[in-house]
Amino acid sequence: MAPTLPRLPGMRSIRRFSQLVLTFGGGALVLFAVYRVDVLYDRVLIAALGILIMELGIWQVTRAFFPNQRAYRPLRQETDYFLKLVRRLNRTAIAAQRGDPNAEAELDQLEGEMIHSIQRMRRLAGRTETEVGLAIRSEAQAVN
Repeated sequence: MAPTLPRLPGMRSIRRFSQLVLTFGGGALVLFAVYRVDVLYDRVLIAALGILIMELGIWQVTRAFFPNQRAYRPLRQETDYFLKLVRRLNRTAIAAQRGDPNAEAELDQLEGEMIHSIQRMRRLAGRTETEVGLAIRSEAQAVN
């Protein structure tokens, strides 16, 4: 069984909550500036600060403060890649419905890429970055 990294309880929840707080807090600051501040210069500054705080929440800046504790990052990266393939598949299928002559060949190519991605996911499942790195090095040495 693969060793897991120590996980801080609720780190993902803390990250999501902090992003929501920043987003809604910034929005509340903008509303406060618009409805409660009388001096135009102060209103603009406070509203700009609120927009900046809101954008920090939207841009998910809190990820830098609350690190990702995933143990199986290679599998996650491959899963993210597979989701990109799914999006491409959908766009290509829509293009095929609209009569794009190249869409069928693209669909066949995407099907092959998805099959290879699933095979990579199967190899990566349950393996940490360290284990994957060691496996890649030993495979390269076996080839040489």
